[in-house]
Amino acid sequence: MAAGGDGSYHEVVNGMLARPDKAKLPVAMLPNGSGNDTCTSMGVKNLDDALNYIVNAEVIALDTVRCLIDFDEYD
Repeated sequence: MAAGGDGSYHEVVNGMLARPDKAKLPVAMLPNGSGNDTCTSMGVKNLDDALNYIVNAEVIALDTVRCLIDFDEYD
């Protein structure tokens, strides 16, 4: 579970993508940030909505995109 906002979810998902075993595990997002655009776009508008998904073991599949940029190239 990650309680926070879009930045917190970004960190958790990037950590998941960096796992050496490549395991894909469900991540629960508890909206507690200033914007919460990620949760809102999935229909999770508040903590009660998030807890309902968790209690009911409902999963929303999301695509992820990974972009790697070599900043040294631009120095």
